[in-house]
Amino acid sequence: MLHVPRFITGNFKPHHLFLEDAEYGRALDALVKAVSDVLITSPDGSRVFLGKRKVHPQPDWWYMGGRAKPGESPQQAAARIMRRELCLQLPATRFEVIG
Repeated sequence: MLHVPRFITGNFKPHHLFLEDAEYGRALDALVKAVSDVLITSPDGSRVFLGKRKVHPQPDWWYMGGRAKPGESPQQAAARIMRRELCLQLPATRFEVIG
């Protein structure tokens, strides 16, 4: 059997419950399904811009980014995140999906 590494956050106890369709749909909408992390470089590509995260879970240096909302393209999510994080008004067309 293939061993797949995973994070263990504590003792998991299953909750045996059934969600009705409408509630299940709302629960799915609340889960993170995609993220858009943004690699910001200098015009010549020689430097990378990182943000210093000040809050938990990981106060450290990171790429800008965050979760995409349902229905957003990766580029739309990136533009929204740059507006929120850096107050930059950039059109979604300025972002390129690279991975």
